[in-house]
Amino acid sequence: MKKYKFSEAVKRLKSSEIRELMKLTTRPNLIVFGGGSPDPQLFPYESVKKIQSKWDAEKAAMAYQYGPTPGIPPIQKALRSWVTDHHISLEGQSIFVSSGAQQSLSLISCAFVNLGTKIVVENPTFIGAMACFQINGAEFLWAELENDGVDLNQLESYFKNDKPVFFYTIPNFQNPSGITMSMQKRMELLELAHKYQVLIIEDDPYVELYYEGSPEDYRSLKSLDKNNIVINIGTFSKMLSPGMRVGWMVGPELPVSKCEVARQSQDACGSSFTQMLCADYVSSGMIYPSLEKIREGYRIKRNLMKNAIESYFPDWIKRSEPKGGFFFWIDLQGRIGSKELFKRAIDKGVAVITGHAFMPPGDGERCCRLSFSSSKKEDIGKGIKILGDILKKL
Repeated sequence: MKKYKFSEAVKRLKSSEIRELMKLTTRPNLIVFGGGSPDPQLFPYESVKKIQSKWDAEKAAMAYQYGPTPGIPPIQKALRSWVTDHHISLEGQSIFVSSGAQQSLSLISCAFVNLGTKIVVENPTFIGAMACFQINGAEFLWAELENDGVDLNQLESYFKNDKPVFFYTIPNFQNPSGITMSMQKRMELLELAHKYQVLIIEDDPYVELYYEGSPEDYRSLKSLDKNNIVINIGTFSKMLSPGMRVGWMVGPELPVSKCEVARQSQDACGSSFTQMLCADYVSSGMIYPSLEKIREGYRIKRNLMKNAIESYFPDWIKRSEPKGGFFFWIDLQGRIGSKELFKRAIDKGVAVITGHAFMPPGDGERCCRLSFSSSKKEDIGKGIKILGDILKKL
C-alpha cells in the first residue's frame, strides 16, 4: 500500500529519545549515561535457578498455563504480604498484577484519559508515563519540582482552577531528576488531593533502592493515605529483573477493577511463569539479601558519579542530590543547550539524554539526565571527566 490511514492516537506519539539512543549503544567503547536499565551483574541468576528447580508438578503446571487477569494466586498472596509489610492497608483495596509498571500506566490511561482530559505531571517527568497518557489525548499541566518535591502552591492552583483527573508523581528518587519528596510535602499533598478530590497516581519503582537513611524515610504515599485517594504502582524490574515483566498496582477496588477489564482487551493475562518466580522470590525470603547486594552495588556507582561530578564539572553546574535510584539531573544554566552537549559528548564517546525527553516544549535545552545504573564502574569517572572538559571550555 502507498498510503496508510493511521489512528489519531498513534499520530500523537513520537519515538522515545531514549529508545533512539539505545541504537547507539552498539558503538564500540561508547560510555552510555543515557539509559536507565538495571545492571545485569546484579540480577539474581542463581536464586532464580534454585527457585525453579524446587517446583513440583502442580506448581510447574500453573506456571506454564494461562492465568487469571489479576495474577495467579501465589503472586497475589506474596504481594499482599509484601505491601502489608510496607504499611499499606488492604481494606477496601485491590491488588492487580501487570506485565510491568509500564502496563499499569497504560491501563490507568485507558481507564481515566480521554482526548483533552487534564492531568498534572511533574516537570520533569518519566518519558514512559508521558507516552501512555499522550496516546489517549491527555492535556498535560506541568508542576515544577523543587529540591524537596513538587511545588505545592502551583499544584493547588491546578487542582483548584483546572480540576485535573489525577496527579502523576514519582515521590522516591524521581526519574529523571533523582529528587525525593519530603515527608512534610507528602502529608500536605495528600491533604490537597483529598480537599480537591484529585486522584494521585504514585509510581514507585525505585523505593527499595535507597542508599541513605532507612525505609521509613521513603514511605509510599499509599501507606500514608487515609482517604482512599492513591493508586500505588510497583514493579519487580529494579528488585529482580526487568525481563520478568511483573509489576502491580494497589488501590481502590473500583478503579483497579476498571484497569482489569481494560487489560482483557490487551494481553488478557500476564506470564504465569514469571509471576510464579517472583512469588517464590518474595515468599522464600530470597529477595531480602538480594536487595542488600543490589543497594550496595548501586550505592558504589552513585558515589563514583557524585565524586566525579564534584571533581570534574565546573562550579556553575547545578545538579540534584539523589539519595537512591539511578539518576543525576544536571542544570546547564543556559551556558550550553542540551542538544549541543549531546552532539559534542557523542563525538568524544559519551552518551547523555537531553532534557527534551522529559519536559514540555521549550524547557529541555537547559537540562540533561545522567544515569549510573548500567555503566561500568571504571567508565564512570572517565565519562564524567570527558563531559567536564567540554563544559569547562564554554
